[in-house]
Amino acid sequence: MNEKPLKIKEISNIPILDGTNYGYWKMRMKIYLRSGDLLDICEKFRTNEASTSSSNWWTKASFDSINVVTSRITERVFREIINSETIKNSHLLWSKTSEQYASQRAVNRGRVWMNWQRCFFDGNLQNYVDNFRKLMMELDAVSIVIPNELLSYLLLGKLGGNPHLSQFVETLIFNEDIIEKPLEYYPDPRIFPATKVIVATLKIKRRPAPQLSSLNMTNRIRSSSTVVKENTTDDALHIKKRSVG
Repeated sequence: MNEKPLKIKEISNIPILDGTNYGYWKMRMKIYLRSGDLLDICEKFRTNEASTSSSNWWTKASFDSINVVTSRITERVFREIINSETIKNSHLLWSKTSEQYASQRAVNRGRVWMNWQRCFFDGNLQNYVDNFRKLMMELDAVSIVIPNELLSYLLLGKLGGNPHLSQFVETLIFNEDIIEKPLEYYPDPRIFPATKVIVATLKIKRRPAPQLSSLNMTNRIRSSSTVVKENTTDDALHIKKRSVG
């Protein structure tokens, strides 16, 4: 048992749960609770077979956990998850929060999917990557599984609305190998800056595939009619057409 006081000053690193960011909030909250030996208090059901000292420690730790969790939620979320039982039992509170925002109910899955649909490329590649990472956590939290091919189309499609990227997107979207196995055909995102959108967001476990040699990769790049350059000052991508001799 760890009776060290919590490092409350670090709690500001945890985002505020507003009902739309549960996946990301849960990851950050678990890291924080684990650092104070409080995660088990939230995730495991307490048995009655405990000594008085253990029981006293559990009660104190449970209240500490409740204090942490409720300090990083909005007023609306507070009203939805707090009742006469959850206010005094961290395990019940943790379970209630998960049930409310991560269950596979239509309202949760619909909310997450609509957030996904509303996310578009705003001209800043890094923001785009960061937003998709968060959204994929939300999709995972409500068990929405998107096939690799469809996910690639969705990611590239949202880039296609930008006139500077349309030609590049078309080059990728009609390449069957890239669409089906993006991680295998672009192992180094520095070669094609825009492909780091795919590489950074697709965290898919697959069987190891042979890496392309430097020569093969170079030939693939040279065969494309599109050259992509990255402006290091503002992360914007500029496409310059060239003819292939």
